[in-house]
Amino acid sequence: MYYGDDYYYYYYETASGEESSDYDYRRSRRPSNNQLGTPQVVYTDGACINNGRAGSCAGVGAYFGDGDVRNISERLKGPVQTNQRAELTAIKRALEVCSRRRPLTVHTDSKYAMNAITVWSVKWQNNGWVNCRGFPVANQDLIKAILALIDDRYKDTIFSYVPAHSGSEGNDMADTLAYNGIWA
Repeated sequence: MYYGDDYYYYYYETASGEESSDYDYRRSRRPSNNQLGTPQVVYTDGACINNGRAGSCAGVGAYFGDGDVRNISERLKGPVQTNQRAELTAIKRALEVCSRRRPLTVHTDSKYAMNAITVWSVKWQNNGWVNCRGFPVANQDLIKAILALIDDRYKDTIFSYVPAHSGSEGNDMADTLAYNGIWA
């Protein structure tokens, strides 16, 4: 399926085959037949204590595999400490440390982050980064940075939704890394 200038988006039903609103999205500036190379897989997560209140503190986690030097566990930088910023930052950091020359699948338990990057950003770009209520899009600095990192890749980037705390080892490890990052 094609949306927008020079972007190709594909969507798939979840692996269970059940009717669901959960999809995997692929975003690339290149046609999907240019997919040579071993795929990279990362699970990302953000965590926040006291989200939305004074004194909140957030961490980010990215899990590539046991003992992988690219694994990330760090505190969210900046004055705004929210779970949404932590989720987006985890994806941004994963994109920064992975190879640009190999396909990448990003598993996230954040429907907000996945939709912001793969669906809503197209409309927001066309609307001058203003949401449907006429306000500036929240977290647009991170979303724009993620889109730039994806555009700089030579291979497809696939986003896949994984339900939180559903027994996915990769997601559980990313969750642990994110919570540990709060205290880093």
